[in-house]
Formats: sequence, structure tokens, C-alpha cells
Amino acid sequence: MTNFSRLADFYHCLNEFTEINALQAAIAGVVIASGFLLRGILSRFVIRLLSTLGDRRNSLRESLFISLTKPVGLIILIFSFYLAGALVDLPKELDIFYNRALNSLITFTFFWGTIRLLTVIADQAHQKRLFGTRVSEEFYSFIFKTMNVIIWMLAGMTILELWNINVFAFVAGLGLAGMAVALAAQDTLKNIFGSLSILMDQTFKKGDWIKASTVEGVVEEIGFRTTAIRQRDKALVSIPNAKLADDAIINFSKMPFRLIELKIEISYDTPPKRIQKVLEKMRHYLHSLPEIVTDEDKAPLVVRLLDMGDHGYQILCFFFTTEVSFVPYSEVKEKTLLGLSQIIDDMNVALPYPTYNVVLKSKADLIEASKAKRAV
Repeated sequence: MTNFSRLADFYHCLNEFTEINALQAAIAGVVIASGFLLRGILSRFVIRLLSTLGDRRNSLRESLFISLTKPVGLIILIFSFYLAGALVDLPKELDIFYNRALNSLITFTFFWGTIRLLTVIADQAHQKRLFGTRVSEEFYSFIFKTMNVIIWMLAGMTILELWNINVFAFVAGLGLAGMAVALAAQDTLKNIFGSLSILMDQTFKKGDWIKASTVEGVVEEIGFRTTAIRQRDKALVSIPNAKLADDAIINFSKMPFRLIELKIEISYDTPPKRIQKVLEKMRHYLHSLPEIVTDEDKAPLVVRLLDMGDHGYQILCFFFTTEVSFVPYSEVKEKTLLGLSQIIDDMNVALPYPTYNVVLKSKADLIEASKAKRAV
């Protein structure tokens, strides 16, 4: 049957609808109105009745019943439409259309209720680790969204079949158009697989501070196609997941400690014994700070005379702090710099400054130097 003939039949049904008995239509209207008014009350009554049949202390069971409240209300409303249709003598074509529409609503309600049930089960399983190790929130969200898409696709295909539309024949009939769409969606598929790779490998999660080749900031959301990252300047950057999956990612949030490395120069005029005392006081000071990691098995703490630089002795201070976030880390670094500077000041150790020696020579000296060079 062509689309034109179906449209003609539909208009024919509408014309026949005007011939329905007025009394029957009024009764049907009352039934439908009652369904709208009573669906909330009846659905809650049904759920409460079911919940009394078992153990009320079972939180999962209670949550499952509560999740079905709205689908049950919609079923009650659909039943009122069925009852109203049975009370009215509908024309044949209109009766077929009416029943198909109601069957479509029942199918929709079934899949809707299924999704609500699976949502509750998945949440409980995720929170209580019923299936082993708890997965990340982002991976759980990705799987849940994928599950929703698949279920709604099945619902759409089932409803189309109720209307005698062959979905597989329709998809197969797309031909070259389908191939063109598939080629155009290659980048989207790459990003989806990139998102899945990030979530499965747990490269980073929402709230982590990461650095990639082109961006650094806090992860705000991991989507199907892109990841949103908030930079230090508060600008929001969206990076394709395929690019992030192939990039080298530094996850600062996974650092157990954060490195502070200082190179301090002191004057060459400082006697060796005083340098030794400065080093000892610096080590003692760093070991006294609670923010500094002093356990050598976890992280090294090094305070040593490193080298003889251009302007003075170089002291290396190499240690780690338990503060990883930027602001607390900066506070610890400032505190240690002030403390080490105070030690240098208390020990009367001078800090070197870049100096330049300027030698002034007279014209006679330059002539003598030139003659000596020629003689050589």
C-alpha cells in the first residue's frame, strides 16, 4: 500500500469519526477523564500493595517498586483508553489505527519501565560493588547511556513493526546513502571508541587535573565525543576523545607527592665549615615540616652542595610535599623558601650577585700589547 493510499484511508477514518454515536462518545470521554484523574492514585495503590507482599527491609526491592510508579500510571491510563474504545463502535479503519496506537503506547511503556528497572539495579550494583570492583563514575555513565540508546532503538524498531514497517528492509534500502552516512560518522565512531578507551584504562576521571600536548586543566565532563577541560584561565576547552586517547597525558591528580626542587647559590667567601652548618640546619628544618615527605622509602629528601657555579656555591634542595593541588603546593613552596632564606640570613651567609670586571687600559698599553702580539 502506498503512502498516498494510507493517507487517504486516514482521512477517511477521520470523516467516519464524525458518525460515532454522541452518547457513546460522551461515556468514552468520561472513562478517559477518569483515567487521567485516577492514574496517580491507582498507581501508588498498586505499588504499595505489591510492596506489602514481601520483605519491606529490602531496599533494592523497594526502589524497584518505586521506579515503576509512573509506568504503572501510564498503563492505567492506556487501559482507560482501551475501555473507552470498547464502549464505542469505531469504524474498521479507525479501529485498526486506534488499536495500533494503543499497542505502540504499551510497547513504549514496557521499554520505559525496563529502563527504569535497569537504572535502579545498575545504581545498586555500582554503589554496593555487587559485580566486583567499583568502576569509575564516568565509565558507569558511559555504559548506562549506551544501554539506554540500545533499548530505545529496540523500542523504536518494535513500534515500527507494529505499524507494518519493515525496519531491516528500510535500512537495507538506504544503499549508498547509508554508506555515505557511515563514512561521515567515522570521526564520531573514533571519538566514541576513544572515550571507551579512556574510561576503561581510567586514564583520568571527572575532577582530575591533567595536562595534554595542547591543553592543561581540570576535567569537567567526559562525553561520548569530546572531553570538557577547564583551563587555569577558566576557559572551557572541548577536546575530541580520539585525540586524547592517542596523546600523552600527565595526570597530576594521581601524584602521591609533588616535587619541589631549589638551587640556592651562596658566596664563595663562605667558609666550608659554615657551609656544612647551613646544610645541616636546612635538613633539620625540612624534616620538621609536616607538609614535607621525610620517609626515604616513599620519596627522597636531598640537601647537598651541588656545584661551583659562575658566581658562588650551589646548594641543591630536592624534596617532595604531600600537597599536590596548585594553591596548597604554592603555599608550601613559599613557606620553605622563606624558611631556607631565614637560615641563610641567620648564618650570615652572603648571596652572590652577578659581577663584571672592567679593565681600563691606556693607549700606550694597547700599543705595547699590539707590538708583543706581532713579535710572537
